[in-house]
Amino acid sequence: MVTIQVPIYVDRAATIRAGLDPSTESIAVDLDAITQEERDLLADHMGAPIAVTTPTVEDLFETLRATAAAVDALLAELLEAHRDVLRERRVKTWQEPIMSFGEETYEVTEPDWPRIRRTAVPGGPDPLDVMAKHRDKVREITHGAQAAAWRRELDAINQESRDRALREWHEAEEARTRARDEGIARLKEWAMTNGSERVRLLIEENMATWYGVAEDEFFAAHTPAGFRPFVDNPYAPPLPAPDAADIHALREARFLAATDDCVGDPALVWLRRPAGPEHDPGGSAVQLTITAPHGSTRVVWRWVSTSHSLTTHQPAPGESEADWLDLAPTVAEAVEEFRRLLDAFDDVRPDEMTTMFYMHAFNELTASGRQLLETLDTDTPPAPDERGTDA
Repeated sequence: MVTIQVPIYVDRAATIRAGLDPSTESIAVDLDAITQEERDLLADHMGAPIAVTTPTVEDLFETLRATAAAVDALLAELLEAHRDVLRERRVKTWQEPIMSFGEETYEVTEPDWPRIRRTAVPGGPDPLDVMAKHRDKVREITHGAQAAAWRRELDAINQESRDRALREWHEAEEARTRARDEGIARLKEWAMTNGSERVRLLIEENMATWYGVAEDEFFAAHTPAGFRPFVDNPYAPPLPAPDAADIHALREARFLAATDDCVGDPALVWLRRPAGPEHDPGGSAVQLTITAPHGSTRVVWRWVSTSHSLTTHQPAPGESEADWLDLAPTVAEAVEEFRRLLDAFDDVRPDEMTTMFYMHAFNELTASGRQLLETLDTDTPPAPDERGTDA
């Protein structure tokens, strides 16, 4: 005789009513005294304690039969869900990196087999446990001849997708390389025409340092007077509430950008003053971005001055002429702006006085000079004959 102890949980009330011990935690089962079907039920059980009504062999196998029926129903449902995917060719896609580096991806397509989670109904079988126990039946569907043929089709599609993405990446890289080489050639041509003697000699001697020197000279030549490059990447968020002087400075920056194809992106920023104390809040500045022929950029900036140019602006829509004139600079402000421009020219080295420099200087001197003249004309008292008096 072979007897095993089967762990159980009993229904305390039902057990007491049946006159049995509610503290019973297992039932002794004689394997020789039960049928083969009952032995199979015990063998298929996962081993966890079985919830029974009373601690009797009859209730034990009644519970095991009900559990086996629930497992069979759940298994049939899971297998049918997998057959539906295969029958309907349902797929899922996602983006896979082409290489271990970079952000380029390609689309991967695979069968959208059911995703099984532990969502067992209290007292019922666990789907993951059922899948694990009957994995061979699931694999007959997911790895059978029909599924294998489908996977080969999808593998071919995925390989084509990856090859196409890789080919497009190579073409884009080659295009970027060609564009950069062409840009460097244009930078070299500019340096030979407008650069200093030093950079021309470096190019003639085929010295690699010509590149950095030419780049610096190009940026210097296209930097408007009064602007300077950013140093050490200062914190420069957008200016939240610009005033009239800020807006005029922005419009002047737009004018400068419109006269030079290499200059763009005018913007107002709030800039902390270089080497200023922590409590120094900084001030408003206007910035421009200079783009060299080979694609490199440099951001330049200047503090916003209280003076502005009326020669390059018109009243905004809805703004009266009187409102506009109220913003007109005083003679002192116009003179200070003109002096600031001349002071900026004093800092220009001889080798920086290229054709582009003179073009910028002409534009800025013209605008600033006209502003000064118009301000003087506005502030000059009318002549005696204009007041209606005799000459």
